[in-house]
Amino acid sequence: MTDAASVIITRQFFVGHSYNSGHMILGWVPYGHGSVLFYTHRTSTDQVQGNNLKRSIGRQRLKQQMIRNLKFLRTALESS
Repeated sequence: MTDAASVIITRQFFVGHSYNSGHMILGWVPYGHGSVLFYTHRTSTDQVQGNNLKRSIGRQRLKQQMIRNLKFLRTALESS
């Protein structure tokens, strides 16, 4: 671990037929004996617009994957 704060930002626009844009921000800052991690992600697509069931399923699947990713990141940071 380091005492430095870090931020990763990515933006994509009109990537292809699968989605129109994506924005992601990930960062962490030292706090106490550990770190505070923050994450936000937004994707926009025309392919599922207007269908609440598809959006609901997509959100749940993304949420589950992000929880797995962040747990993996925590484990990797704690072991370094």
